[in-house]
Amino acid sequence: MEEEWTQLIMELYRNAMKEIGNMTEKSISILVEQNSEGLYTINNDDFARLDELIIDYTNMMPDEA
Repeated sequence: MEEEWTQLIMELYRNAMKEIGNMTEKSISILVEQNSEGLYTINNDDFARLDELIIDYTNMMPDEA
């Protein structure tokens, strides 16, 4: 039963992937900063820009974005 469930989920996923398109390739530069703890992180503004390039929010409802 577990294997059948897994196969069903994988089949649904593969079928959905056919409907998902890819956007035009883009590249950006990001700033990596060292924080007060000595850890390296992506600048918040650059992280937001990167997020917008990865996830297409154009079809989301205003209260979901």
